[in-house]
Amino acid sequence: MSIQIANLQTLLSNEQQENLHKKAFSQMVDVIIDVIEEFNNSKKQTKHYVCSSLPGHGKTAALEAVAKYLLTQKFKTALLIVFLNNDNMRKFSKPVSDYAKMKNIQNAITYVDTNNVDDVINDLTNYQIVCITQQRFRDLANEVSDPDDYMRYKLTNGLTLKRNIIVDEMPEFISHCGFDLGSNDNQVDWFDALASESELSKDVKRFARKTITTIINQEMDEDSPVTKRLSRHLIESSDLERLDGILANLNTRNAENEYLAKFTWFKKLLHQDDVGVIDRHDRGSTILCARRIDYRELGNILILDGTSNITKRLYNNEYQFIHTKNYHDYQSRLHLHLQEINTSSHAKKDKEKRIEIFELISNDIEAIRSSGIDLFPLVKKDEINICIGNKIITKDQITLYDQNNADELPLNLLNTTGKNKLNRYHALALLNIPLRHPSVYKKTAISLYGTNIDLSMNKGRSKAWFV
Repeated sequence: MSIQIANLQTLLSNEQQENLHKKAFSQMVDVIIDVIEEFNNSKKQTKHYVCSSLPGHGKTAALEAVAKYLLTQKFKTALLIVFLNNDNMRKFSKPVSDYAKMKNIQNAITYVDTNNVDDVINDLTNYQIVCITQQRFRDLANEVSDPDDYMRYKLTNGLTLKRNIIVDEMPEFISHCGFDLGSNDNQVDWFDALASESELSKDVKRFARKTITTIINQEMDEDSPVTKRLSRHLIESSDLERLDGILANLNTRNAENEYLAKFTWFKKLLHQDDVGVIDRHDRGSTILCARRIDYRELGNILILDGTSNITKRLYNNEYQFIHTKNYHDYQSRLHLHLQEINTSSHAKKDKEKRIEIFELISNDIEAIRSSGIDLFPLVKKDEINICIGNKIITKDQITLYDQNNADELPLNLLNTTGKNKLNRYHALALLNIPLRHPSVYKKTAISLYGTNIDLSMNKGRSKAWFV
């Protein structure tokens, strides 16, 4: 059934309408409606799209208006809308829910979070629109949660529709973890966490912990760059049966996602070949595990991603791209201020040099602020306190870096996505090049190209592509 659109701007609040770029908003509405119409007409084959919805082009407002519109139509379209975090999800759900109440529409929209999941899970099929976070979306794709609970919508006539999926921001495409002797990718931290919530004796815990540590260490001592099933290191077959039994009895119900992922990966390492890559580096060895998350198996998907023009490779040719017009022309209005200050980790190792570096940064930022530019500094997580001490981060900016802020994830140099509170600043300062740990890029490579890949770091050899 073709969806006819009137002026959807009137479905938004007065404040939203005043701040809209009308042409950009209309463009986003057209994209969302056209894709939904194609989804509804495509009965046999699922469709998967990415739209380059640039910042400031009204994608969230357009999505809100479309959601309200669909609730009033006789021909029902069921949606699963995915948000970056709980805060964005709740902010979207409330005005849509209020609109539905005003129109006396029952079971219009609901959201799922950690606090209410047990209360709403059995009732989700009654709601036309269901909102979840990207973490829960990953759980559905990884079958940690049952997709059927979220993807089905029951009509009043008893028939069932499958939901179309709309994702706000690019989802994470990698399921990954690492196993080593250190604290970051500790090989038994996941077992300790799950065992503490399980009814296991001390002897059982001790056996399992020792066995896991031993077989992982033995595997890292092997010459092969790719893992083979860890169970081959167990001399007695009864040891494998005992370990499998212990793993089967671990309580995973309230497990943190990080530990649950490592638990799942370890079971694969235990019984399957070619699961992980042994990354040998200056500090020892780490077993890296990574695979691509294929959300397409869940159904029709539209991803609204303003970075898609520069992150195409991460979509792995699995999605069709919808390009939109850039009405704001950010590039022509961008001004760069570069100051040559060595902010590398190596330069900061010396205590006196470290103090000098932050004094230079502080002086430079103070000069910029004195010229009338309201600047916000983006800093590394472990440098937040020293930046506060040097007045690089001002008193009114500290709350955005608050690690105990329950409303949203804490801000840092590598975590700015969805931080709409930065909108009021005309300038951002990057105090470091935003590079992640090399293991992040290695796991990305494994997820794209498989375990048969050279993870060598570039040390002057032209053919080594990791730097």
